[in-house]
Amino acid sequence: MSIDYTEKMKKLGPLPEDMRTFWIRDDLARVEAKMPYCLQCIREGREIVAALDDVAQIIGSRIRIVPDDDLEIAKALTQSAAVLVDAEQLLDENGKLPVSGSAMDGKLRREQDYVVATGRDPYEAYVALTVLEKAAEVQILADALGGVKAIPEKQARKLRQNYLSRYSKAGRKRRNKELIDAEETLGIDEVSDTEEVFDTVEISDTEEVSNKVEVSDKVEIESLDEAAMDAQILVEEFNERRNLVNYGKKLIEKKLVQGTWGNLSVRIDGQDEKEREYMLVTPSGLDYDGLGPEDMVKVEIDTLRYERRDAEGNLKSNKPTTEMGLHGEIYKSRPDVGAIIHTHSKYCSVFAACQMPLEVMDQYLAEEVAAEIIHIADYAPSGSKELSENVVKALGGVILDEDDSGDELYSELHGIMYGRRGCLMANHGMIACAADLDTALEVAEAMEEAARKLINQRLTKLVERKAMESQKQKEEIVLKFGEE
Repeated sequence: MSIDYTEKMKKLGPLPEDMRTFWIRDDLARVEAKMPYCLQCIREGREIVAALDDVAQIIGSRIRIVPDDDLEIAKALTQSAAVLVDAEQLLDENGKLPVSGSAMDGKLRREQDYVVATGRDPYEAYVALTVLEKAAEVQILADALGGVKAIPEKQARKLRQNYLSRYSKAGRKRRNKELIDAEETLGIDEVSDTEEVFDTVEISDTEEVSNKVEVSDKVEIESLDEAAMDAQILVEEFNERRNLVNYGKKLIEKKLVQGTWGNLSVRIDGQDEKEREYMLVTPSGLDYDGLGPEDMVKVEIDTLRYERRDAEGNLKSNKPTTEMGLHGEIYKSRPDVGAIIHTHSKYCSVFAACQMPLEVMDQYLAEEVAAEIIHIADYAPSGSKELSENVVKALGGVILDEDDSGDELYSELHGIMYGRRGCLMANHGMIACAADLDTALEVAEAMEEAARKLINQRLTKLVERKAMESQKQKEEIVLKFGEE
């Protein structure tokens, strides 16, 4: 059966008008397009380095510029999933394109520069293309902050191998199932029998979760029989699962994430008789627009044990985000936090790629993020305990004296510190946390807007400085040689 990936690609944004997509072999697809920031990098002779985890994972440690030659392109694609093609490198002595040789689909070579990206299917190749374009833009914008700091080569290669073995396989398996089984070209039907899906939620030691927790003040827990209480908890848990689905789609709509990158979680009222706490997290390696409430994974915060079952009680294969440890550590250290959003949004990614903290110049945005300086967590591999510790540290506040108890940015209650609402993650992205998903999303948007404003301000100063330097050079030339 032929699969059409076009509609799936459109969910990442408008497709380039000149994009070409074709299969090289059964397990390798290729896309070609003219992407504005990538083309600028080609014109400037600027190769793109992996200064962000997602670039290292999806594409590789370095994206080379090569001539428009099939062999050179193929060689470059053995080292990374994308390559920048400089068409002018093949112009003959008369400035004409050679007629010998052809592109892989049999057409003559292009007259302009272009970008090639590959993947295990057309959608994965297109995700690589969009991530590459963002990386090019980040690298260009980073000039205003002094330039990006690349991830070490060895670490970038390791990230790439982990991605190939984990994320892309899971994503392709899900995409093929959606595209083949659905009645329409794309997507899957939402779960209809939601009550059945969540009848059994267990942790890895197979002990059944009792779901006995305190409910709202509207009804005293003693007045509920066990069945009614369990039903109430199932409804509340399902609503939180649905919220995660909805907010994942909002992140796409607001262009805060691409493909599977980033993750969300909520703390849920799920203490049992053993006083265990739980969180719901997004699964690993699956696109937000294809997720349903049943895909969210329930994880015990302290131990990170998890297990999922479908309506028939069979174990499901979805795994929680590899960053579940990060989410768990934040919840343990911050009782005030009820929801966490982790994204790789563009402007925050510029600061992350430069390993720089973000100064929030706008007072309104500073109030939204509860900080005038957004700290940056030191780099550590994605999913590592070290990264969790670094992020918790960057989110932490300071112990206030009694005289500071009126400070609006921080508060102290029963000896528990309430800290900052967000931080950056070196060479990675950003974290926003708050009492609920709605507020966490507002914080994420405010951080991205603060980053955008400061970058534009720095770019304006950079352009002005270059203009002044250029004018000074012209004046020196006039003084030395005189006017023409």
